Amino acid sequence: MRFHANGPAIPDYLLQKRDEGRCVFLCGAGVSIPAGMPTFVGLAQYVIDKLDPDENGDIMRDFLPWKIGGNGAKTPLDQLFNSLYQEYGRDEVNAIVSECLGAPRNDDPSDKHRLICRISSDRDHRPQVVTTNFDRLFEFGQDELLQVRVAPTLPVLEHGDSITGITYLHGHIGQPDSYVLGSADFGRAYLAEAWATNFIRELIKHHTVVLVGYSADDPPVKYLLQGLSQNGGIDQRNLYAFDRGRHEDIETKWRDRGVTPIAYSGEGNDHSALWDTFEAWAERADDPRAWRGNVINLARKGPRLVEAYQRGQVAHVVRTTAGARAFANATPKITAEWLCVLDVNCRIADISKGYGEDAEIFDPLQTYGLDDDPARPPANSYWQARIHDHLLGWRPGDDNPENIHDLGAFPAADNMPLPSRLGTLVWWISEHLDSPIAAWWAFRQRRLHPSFLKFVRDALTRQKDLPSDARKMWNVLVEMHTAVSADRHGSYWFELRRMIDVEGWSNHVIREFENFLLPSYATSFLGGIKKSKAPLGSWANTDVKDIANLSVKFPDLHQQDLEIPDCDLDVVISAAENCFRRAIMMLQDLNVSYYPVPTCYPGRETEGRLTDTRTSGFFDWFLSLFSRMVEHHPEVMRNRVLLWPESDPYFFRKLKFFADAHRLLFSGEEVVNFLLKVDPEIFWDYQVSREVLFLLQDRWGDFSRNEKESLIEKMLLYSEVGEDFKREESIRQVACYIKFLSLNGCELSPTHTQRLAELIATVPNWRDEFAKEIVRKRGGNFGYVKVDDAPAVFDGLSVNEVSERLDNMPGRGWGDFFEKKPFIGLVKNNPKRSLLVLLHKARRDEYPAEFWFQLIDKFPENVTRRFLLVFARELGRLPFEKIEGVEYYIGRWINGNLNKIYTLSPLVAWSVFDHFASNIIIDRSDLGEDGAAKVIAMDEATQRSRCLFECAINEPAGHAMDGILKALETLGVKENAGIPGAFRQRIERFLENPGNEKNYAVCILTRYIGWLYSVDPVWVMTRLVPLFSSNNDVSEFAWNGFLYSETKFPPEVAVTVKPYLLQIFPKVYEWKWPDGDIELAVDLLSSMAIFDANEPHGLTYREMRNCLRRMNDRSRSHVVHFLTRFGCEESNGWVDHVVPFITNAWPLERKYRTSSLVAEWVLLLSRSGDHFPTVLQAVRKFLVPVSSGNGLFSLDMTLDDDEPLVSRFPQEVLSVLDAIIPETMSVVPFELSQMLSEIEKAAPELFRTRHFLRLIDLVERQ
Repeated sequence: MRFHANGPAIPDYLLQKRDEGRCVFLCGAGVSIPAGMPTFVGLAQYVIDKLDPDENGDIMRDFLPWKIGGNGAKTPLDQLFNSLYQEYGRDEVNAIVSECLGAPRNDDPSDKHRLICRISSDRDHRPQVVTTNFDRLFEFGQDELLQVRVAPTLPVLEHGDSITGITYLHGHIGQPDSYVLGSADFGRAYLAEAWATNFIRELIKHHTVVLVGYSADDPPVKYLLQGLSQNGGIDQRNLYAFDRGRHEDIETKWRDRGVTPIAYSGEGNDHSALWDTFEAWAERADDPRAWRGNVINLARKGPRLVEAYQRGQVAHVVRTTAGARAFANATPKITAEWLCVLDVNCRIADISKGYGEDAEIFDPLQTYGLDDDPARPPANSYWQARIHDHLLGWRPGDDNPENIHDLGAFPAADNMPLPSRLGTLVWWISEHLDSPIAAWWAFRQRRLHPSFLKFVRDALTRQKDLPSDARKMWNVLVEMHTAVSADRHGSYWFELRRMIDVEGWSNHVIREFENFLLPSYATSFLGGIKKSKAPLGSWANTDVKDIANLSVKFPDLHQQDLEIPDCDLDVVISAAENCFRRAIMMLQDLNVSYYPVPTCYPGRETEGRLTDTRTSGFFDWFLSLFSRMVEHHPEVMRNRVLLWPESDPYFFRKLKFFADAHRLLFSGEEVVNFLLKVDPEIFWDYQVSREVLFLLQDRWGDFSRNEKESLIEKMLLYSEVGEDFKREESIRQVACYIKFLSLNGCELSPTHTQRLAELIATVPNWRDEFAKEIVRKRGGNFGYVKVDDAPAVFDGLSVNEVSERLDNMPGRGWGDFFEKKPFIGLVKNNPKRSLLVLLHKARRDEYPAEFWFQLIDKFPENVTRRFLLVFARELGRLPFEKIEGVEYYIGRWINGNLNKIYTLSPLVAWSVFDHFASNIIIDRSDLGEDGAAKVIAMDEATQRSRCLFECAINEPAGHAMDGILKALETLGVKENAGIPGAFRQRIERFLENPGNEKNYAVCILTRYIGWLYSVDPVWVMTRLVPLFSSNNDVSEFAWNGFLYSETKFPPEVAVTVKPYLLQIFPKVYEWKWPDGDIELAVDLLSSMAIFDANEPHGLTYREMRNCLRRMNDRSRSHVVHFLTRFGCEESNGWVDHVVPFITNAWPLERKYRTSSLVAEWVLLLSRSGDHFPTVLQAVRKFLVPVSSGNGLFSLDMTLDDDEPLVSRFPQEVLSVLDAIIPETMSVVPFELSQMLSEIEKAAPELFRTRHFLRLIDLVERQ
């Protein structure tokens, strides 16, 4: 948590210990420097100035490097003071030290010290400070009864002595004999007699200690941590240090010392970030409850109106039970929008965007992120829940209710206890049922805790004025998570099938089957901006679809037939009907008005493949049950149909019309009476039009003449309903219905036939196909669309007629799997005729792009040389401005044909090439005042995507450059003969162009730099090699093109390019290259260091080491991956190359020993086979503890036919495990237990070693 935006992030554990009064500050010289006290160097300077030692003596020689500064080697100052003691006597030196420290300073020198006293105070507000300073600034402004202790008279903490007051660990100016200043003093205090070490060790054991005013290399810290490590180590959770610098650098300096570092920013003498934080922390320390209240007030503003560090403060409060209770009980209540902060899955959700070009873009991590949130993890990353804090789940510090662990008295599901903190937050959420945000959050959850659902149910009964939509949605949510069907999975269906096989259709099986058939609610993620942005309005202006994408889910029968005895059909179909009835109510609650279910006639008047996406095949299964019931129990089925409500628009309306078509159920008279009485809105419902019309068609012969006329009259009456558009639709529908009957053998009376004709006459553009279409059902068609390029349609036509026919070429019809493109066939069979057709159109200033594209793209290779030249000349005259996009087609054509044309006629080749180049290269005269090309501006993402080699080879300029190089190769130019002038002139034209075409051309040229160097080394060295310099604006393109050649530079070129190559990292990160391109650069560097380390054109290990330092961890991981691949593929690769590379090239600084690299190092070790011990010797120093244990399993893998490494090299594998497994882990990897067992089997003597016992204890404590 941070107190200020730019302040240090203080761990929650430390803040908690401070609030408990268990925090002690151990302060060094840095605390007193702002008050005018000298640094350690300044104190030594003062003493030396006073004593004025011999300028040529050892003391001055040792102090000179400190005096002039710099980063060179220096004698430690404690050793310098030891020399002063030996030379001048302890009393003399200490007197000068007291004089220096006792001199008058600032008027109010103790403001920083008072802050530390306030922060370090116990619950009675008494300071708890230990200092290695000699000054007495901590005593200013304190109570006269303040307890002061001076070493070696220190409190004995293990005997219960209090640490309150000020403890001077190295003495103070009132007692010069107590000073710990020289190396001998430090040695006695921390190593020999170890009274200071013992005191600090006990202090850390009983309190949380915070180091302030020290650097990691200060003598007190060095001796202290050295002494502690010799006496059993440190609990890192109880020892913290504030230090200035980047977090990664500070972590590197302090991590191996067993200290948890807290980094803060600043340069020079600026430590304001620290002291501003301490001032705010002191206010919190004075009254933690009041501070918490201020944070709660801040939370009322809502997460969008506060900064990230302030959201971090709210999150810090909510992490504790007391804080969560204050947050939940705040009045007025805090907005539910904080759920988007507390829930990690909402906070780091993907960036979403609305629909349309100018639609809003929403980044939840930017809006709701915490100040200490890492970057968003990759999509579908397993680690996202581990690296981002989730505040709505159990976390260390939460209580664990004991009554949920009784195997014989497990609580009911809806009474499942929660940790107190989470229970409080559940209550807070349940008080926000009137907030669409809370509902939006709840519907995003995969599984809600039973206690949460109980709170929601209770709130629904208490909150009587809840908006109706809110009540409806929360009821749906509860039903989703509590209904019997909510626990169904695909496996349950197969379990039910096995149950039926064993028990038959027993009462128990029928009850289980009825439960299985119950529909349930299902939800899927919202689309567009709703995907990650919660609805911020009230329920009045929030639609259900803004909350969740809900649907009704029917049971999936997995397309399997159930063998249901005829005697049990009625029970089963009754259960199925109940499924429909329940689904109707559920759809009504979702305000669903349109719910198209499958047709009752899947094999009649259909096209394509019909799929039941709505009911997962349930509807079709019901139809099969219905058919069996009609056959075996028609009277029972008739009675059931009579109870079906035709008012239901989803299922029963359609089923009732379908049932009426069955003569075994209903007579013709019954059907007519039903049709005449049914409500017109039901009869004319488009969703049942197939069922109505097929019913009329199938039963028309069962009706009397009067009944038929009555039905037609009822239909005609509907044509007079409504006004304007509504009436036009009614007339059209009536006409379609009656015409369908007429077309399908249903005889009409002459009068009705005449009236139908009159009705049809009023329908615009009437076609009988309208009546056929009204019952036609189309499904999906799957398959590949093939091109039919047969040119038969042009047979016997003149050029003029073919030209006219092109204007009326039909497109591909619906459902067609063949697209007719006869002009392509004409191009293939008669390219001359195709060209004449398009030239005929060109004379009329018509340039149909589609057909020009087809002619150029499909131009045959086997044409005569003469016609090839003719076609090239025509392309050289084609007006680009009239055929948008033609440059891409001509570019590809030039790439494939320029070399052929050049061998026939260089004049024609350059004619078509120059015409093409003139149309794609920006005119140099069309420049702005600053010389920049007037090109269309692109956003950064687009620009980056266009500058890579994959794009260059697909751009017109890339095609042109590739084509000209192929033509040059066709000439067979001899080595060192030079590039012919005509070629060089045109290549230079692209290189002089200021637009994107130059970038694409450079990509292509540098890909062939090796071959070009063999032809014209002088031109390559003068024109291409400088392009690789980071100072050149096209260096990115030059490098990208070369890397895609996957070759090495010629040695002479490599020597010149090498300085530029050494700068490629971190340049590639600024260029925002894709990971794959960066890996090509990594591979190039690695191969040059492995193969050519001793050559001028290679990389020395030192040069490679500097490159590794400039890489990020991902790139360094790929270097390790490269070494793994190389060691496995090359003979003697491990010993001759990989081990020397790791030993000599890998940087030794601690900052490069990162946990993110461990998985790659372990994988490398696992693939080293027989060389595992040798490789481990090189790698061991780079292995550091990782919390995940990631990669352990690879050490237990078997390569080829060999034994696993853990069996072959148990001691070495144990060494790896000890290096990468930390002292404590929240989740111990499952593989660790197995591997320890294997180690014990392979080498029983290792069972009693310290490393094995530590690891097995870690496993057994899980």
